[in-house]
Amino acid sequence: MSKPLEQLFHEEMLSLYQLAAREIGYWANRFLQKTRRAGGYRAAKEWLRPTRGLSPGLERLAKAKRLDLSMEALVLRPPYRELFTAEELQTAQDRLSEAART
Repeated sequence: MSKPLEQLFHEEMLSLYQLAAREIGYWANRFLQKTRRAGGYRAAKEWLRPTRGLSPGLERLAKAKRLDLSMEALVLRPPYRELFTAEELQTAQDRLSEAART
């Protein structure tokens, strides 16, 4: 039996933490704590509120030229994008665009 999409998304969120740590030495501890506590899907939903600006973590990934390791990039990838509203997807895209300009 295949895993539900939300569970797969959660596992990918945990993988992002490991990849960022291994590849650029960025240990996003608050990201990991919230993902474990709330679950990757719920954590992403909270982080995608439009009132929040660029996070220090996203800025760090941008400086390392590794925005592909961001939660925003994961949200925009198929099949996960179907878990999110059009507004949340736009917020993710806007943040990635802004971070790429920094």
